[in-house]
Amino acid sequence: MELTVEEKKFRNLMVVYFFLFLAGGLSFYIRPEKITHDLITLGTWLGFAEFEVAEDRFWVILSVAMMATISTCCLMASIKVRETRNYVIPVIISKMTSSGLGMAEFVTQSPHPFHYLVISLVDFPLFIIAVIYYIRAIRSTGKIGRPVANLEKTEIGDPPEI
Repeated sequence: MELTVEEKKFRNLMVVYFFLFLAGGLSFYIRPEKITHDLITLGTWLGFAEFEVAEDRFWVILSVAMMATISTCCLMASIKVRETRNYVIPVIISKMTSSGLGMAEFVTQSPHPFHYLVISLVDFPLFIIAVIYYIRAIRSTGKIGRPVANLEKTEIGDPPEI
């Protein structure tokens, strides 16, 4: 069965997300100091306070591992869209969590740390777009997932029809 237009759009978005997260993870691993320096420079220019940069690569490694995971999930979601689209759920959860926690840290800390705002400004749109494309792909087929057992026709003791 051929993919619907919405499924094709979802597949294309997942391919874009794959490359986006892969490139983001690689660039952060190779030059984390450049990214943090740019954040500090932009934030200072906008009037935000500077933040301290950790010299240890502990958080860099964990961040890159997360980026590798969600990049892989996007790739897997794009392979056979109907069968694998649910691989985008960890990506959605990741982007929802990072944007929510980033905004919480930005709002609750004083002075407001610019880098937490950046997390929300980047990840929240990625979260919303992924959710919209995922829902549209599901709705375009009329099926949310694999067919479930038809329990209305099942007599007690009979195995459910799948």
